[in-house]
Amino acid sequence: MVAEATELGALRSTRLWLIIVGTCVWITTTLLIVRHQWTHLSAVEHALIMIGLFTFIVAIAMYRYQYCLWLFPIGQLCFLACAFVAPDSSPNWLALMTLSSWLTYFLVGLTSRKIGFMLIPTGALITIVAWKAGTSIVIPGALEVFGGWVVFAQSVGGAAALWWAWNTLKDEAVMGDARTEDLENQTNRSLELQERARTWRQGATRVHESVLNTVRYVLLTQNLDRGRLKQETVQASSNRNLRNSIQGSTAEDLVNEVAQVDFEGNILEIQGSIPDLYLDSEVYQTLRAAIIELIRNVIRHADDKNISLSISITSQLELAINILGGTQLGGHTPPGIGRNTVLGSALDEIGATWLQDMDDRGRGKSAITIPISDLMPHPNDNHFVGFPPFDKARLIVSSPLAGMSVIGSIYFIREMVLDRGFLDLGGWFGLVGVVMAAALVLRRKPVNRWLGALMVVVPALVPILVLQTDFQCSQSGLMSPILTISGYAVMVIAAWSGRFAGILGLSIWAYGGFALVMRFPSNCRDSVSIALLNSLVVLPIILIVSFIGARAYRKAADRTRAVRQLDVIERSRAAAAEDLNAQLDDAISMTLDLLDLIADGAELDTHMHEQLEIQDGRIRSAIQVDPARDGAFAVVMRALVEEAAELGVRTNVKALVSSHDSRPIDSKVERLLYQLLLANQAQGTQVQVFTDGVEDHLVLAVSRPSLRAAGLRPGERRTVGDVNLQVEQGEVDPHLGSRHAVIVSRRILTPT
Repeated sequence: MVAEATELGALRSTRLWLIIVGTCVWITTTLLIVRHQWTHLSAVEHALIMIGLFTFIVAIAMYRYQYCLWLFPIGQLCFLACAFVAPDSSPNWLALMTLSSWLTYFLVGLTSRKIGFMLIPTGALITIVAWKAGTSIVIPGALEVFGGWVVFAQSVGGAAALWWAWNTLKDEAVMGDARTEDLENQTNRSLELQERARTWRQGATRVHESVLNTVRYVLLTQNLDRGRLKQETVQASSNRNLRNSIQGSTAEDLVNEVAQVDFEGNILEIQGSIPDLYLDSEVYQTLRAAIIELIRNVIRHADDKNISLSISITSQLELAINILGGTQLGGHTPPGIGRNTVLGSALDEIGATWLQDMDDRGRGKSAITIPISDLMPHPNDNHFVGFPPFDKARLIVSSPLAGMSVIGSIYFIREMVLDRGFLDLGGWFGLVGVVMAAALVLRRKPVNRWLGALMVVVPALVPILVLQTDFQCSQSGLMSPILTISGYAVMVIAAWSGRFAGILGLSIWAYGGFALVMRFPSNCRDSVSIALLNSLVVLPIILIVSFIGARAYRKAADRTRAVRQLDVIERSRAAAAEDLNAQLDDAISMTLDLLDLIADGAELDTHMHEQLEIQDGRIRSAIQVDPARDGAFAVVMRALVEEAAELGVRTNVKALVSSHDSRPIDSKVERLLYQLLLANQAQGTQVQVFTDGVEDHLVLAVSRPSLRAAGLRPGERRTVGDVNLQVEQGEVDPHLGSRHAVIVSRRILTPT
């Protein structure tokens, strides 16, 4: 019926279950009574009953179609019509008040607010008219008291309470759906950003491991192995598509794959046994990249190149990966992609930590630890608990019961005051039970199970407290509503108190109810038996089935949202991968072409060196900066690197990590940075972007002549709009001369 899993959909689903179950229960009760009297009914009654039954069967079979719900009240009208066409000779078989009340409830639930309000007295009018007409088929019961006018008032009160509950819930559902839609949009946006970040990070890891490491090898090696270069170039070309997915595997497979990597002729020693653990695909690839990066750092920056790798499980149930060998790279240099992404954010994402230390012999030691619980994928935790669906069924069922109970409390007063002359204990308990039931409906909050158990005992004791040795048939009209109202109060309190209170209250009430019914002569038990059946069987079944239906709807809603979120994730991954491939395509293509030329024998001269350095800077900036997600500082720095590359200017790109503050940077600052890059082109400018959670910082390391060319001097400070610029006193580089850091800073709009 409802395409979207919404709060309004949950309300309509609850209404559907109440209509279906309510119809099935009262029609079954009616047919049980009719079964023994079928031969005494007229042909018109037979026809109307059969038409009504057929209508209900069609309605239940086609319940998914909204317009078919109208078949339920039409079928009810067929049964109610019997009250006006049946001959006087027909026996009592029609529970008029129950049937007409259900008709009103269905009409109120199926119509608009205004029309539903006008239809509130429908059932009450049908009941009083049929009763005043002296219809023989109506089971009297409470209609015998005060000429049926209390029943009339009860019917109006119950319908009014249902009208209030239904329209209140509809209004809340509309507002709840708006909140849920906003929440879902925010969650989907968050998922998109997370998946873009994850795809970018994985892409950075793979490009760093393949293309960038190959470029670094060519730029730093003294004895170039062109055969090895050819193999690495072919391998890098085959891994260009960043959308390739890689499945997880075991820890042993991880070690074997790392052992097969060519670490420039150095031997990797595997120590100890490898634990038998399965690793999720993201965990597997992240750990693999981190291990390879750490081993390569040892090879590049250590004198002792004997390297050992061990994997074990600690007493804290963590997977520990230890790499021993050489002296690791110190922390005095600005971090690049390797330290910032491969060993930083990528490990953080999977819950791993990375530490560097020295062993007893002074050798460098790197340790990666990750809880075993994080090695396997976790289910999606993005649940939308915007509404408890059963509360809707609970309020819709309990509100008319409470409304009828409040008006029906007149029966307690009449029985006790008029018949006995005083208000006895049974009357007091009945009145208190009705008040508590009404208060719970108005409060609309579940109560503690023990408090609920104490409350439900009060109305549950009413049938026991009003017991007499024997009842006369004339008293059935009074005892029937007393039994009904106390049962309603028990059900309302139980609905808001939980199963324990419900079982306790119904058990006590049922014991007293059975005892009360059995005190009546067998030929006049119909009305009190129906009252007992209503509260003991009918209402519990309605509540239980409504709860099951609401819970099923909630599960369906969770599944629907999970599918939508999965779709968002997959689309975000695909879009991010396409964007990343597009950004990197030109730079990687040019880099691979240059590497191919070198592998085929081209001379590695100064010009070739510079071209590789230019493309290296382009790749490092593109792989770290996502224009759709990152802040202005990182995006501007990436754009400057691209512009400089077009003019053949080299940049040494380190980490480019800014906040998500996307406010534009003053164009004067951008022009000044561009001038510095051009002025410092002979040396190649080292660039870096980082954030401390309060401010974003952009750093360029340039020579003293470049400062003068851009109109700056050491120690200078400037403020341009919301940006602060300062030039630090420089250090002397033995190869490049004095170098100065130009630092551009801006306070983040929302500190993180």
